[in-house]
Amino acid sequence: ADAYLHFANLLSRVEKAPSLAVMQSLSNQAPDQATAGLALSRLAMRHQEPERALEAVQQALRLRPNWDEAALLNLRILMTLKRDAEARRFATEFLDRSPRDKRVRLAFGRYLLDQQDKSGARAQFKAVVRYYPTEGNAAFAAGLLAVEANDLKEADYYLKKALEIAPDNDQARLYLGQVASQREHYEEALQWYREVDDPDHAFDAALRIGLVYAESGAVDRARAHLAGLKPVDDRERVRLALAQERVLREVRAWDEAMQVLNAALDTVPDNTDLLYARALLAAQIRDLQLHEKDIRRVLAKEPRNAHALNALGYTLADQGQRLDEALSLVQAALELRPEDPFVLDSMGWVQFRLGNKTLAEQYLRRAFGKRPDADIAAHLGEVLWSTGAQDEARKIWQRALTDAPKSDVLNETIRRLDK
Repeated sequence: ADAYLHFANLLSRVEKAPSLAVMQSLSNQAPDQATAGLALSRLAMRHQEPERALEAVQQALRLRPNWDEAALLNLRILMTLKRDAEARRFATEFLDRSPRDKRVRLAFGRYLLDQQDKSGARAQFKAVVRYYPTEGNAAFAAGLLAVEANDLKEADYYLKKALEIAPDNDQARLYLGQVASQREHYEEALQWYREVDDPDHAFDAALRIGLVYAESGAVDRARAHLAGLKPVDDRERVRLALAQERVLREVRAWDEAMQVLNAALDTVPDNTDLLYARALLAAQIRDLQLHEKDIRRVLAKEPRNAHALNALGYTLADQGQRLDEALSLVQAALELRPEDPFVLDSMGWVQFRLGNKTLAEQYLRRAFGKRPDADIAAHLGEVLWSTGAQDEARKIWQRALTDAPKSDVLNETIRRLDK
């Protein structure tokens, strides 16, 4: 059987037409040999003939339905052909038959991640860990996706498992510190960050220690700690400025925060991270001219920056200005990040400003289902309030207040509507 794969490798050095003709002839002479079909499929893919490759590999799978090598190639070809529904169906059915197939499950998880189906990808990585408890990369991926979904309990479990499997994984420590901080377990967060030894992550850990001090209420200690850090390049200078701005913004020291970003931009001009941060700060203090100017500068360098598109679209909608343009901006962001809860929230808010309450509610419910953030709760509650569903609005607000009692947007919305 291996000879067919060897022939395919040799024939890949020959021009397309004769090499495929020879391999097809060999495959025809062995219609009951799955390896011949796989070899023909591989050769066809090397010669950029995906349709022919698909036909050959599916013949191999008919002979050996549970062959992971053929299944992986079949999935790859379907992805190449952008036959997404068929790819999902094939992988799901294959894994129903062969649930312990690690290679196919990992490939399917990565594919779902590329498709922005993060919930589906997370389920696949969790299944890998269930069947293969020492698969550290899958545990780490499951942990990261849980962090992104704000499922902190699950994130803590999988990241600790990843660290148990690979004790030198300092990235896991960084994320465990983030999870602990979000759970307000500040001493635990500090401990995770202090355990980071990898020089590539040491500066990041030091920055996060300063942020934890601020989150725990020790703002002066946070400022002193961050002021004592010594960045060695522009990348670290940018990250330090962003951390300092975040601490100052949390205590509403708007002018100082703006000074930090202005000084950093003097040193690292046109850095898009700094411009984006200054744009958000400008929106916070209602300097909408600076907000738009900085976002436009970001988009001039990164026209597909979904966060920048979303930020300007949301700001215009929130101000009730240029709503058609706001809709266009958020639509562009949604095309880039169709499952992002904050982009879905912006689309819901734009639709509400346009008077499309039913559509607004649909987007906001999707956003809130993915991430029960305080701002999203405020928007969803306001839409529901406007449709007469005031009891449900109150329940959503109260749920969000439990997690974010100091949210400006949420508290302002409640004061304004539930008098």
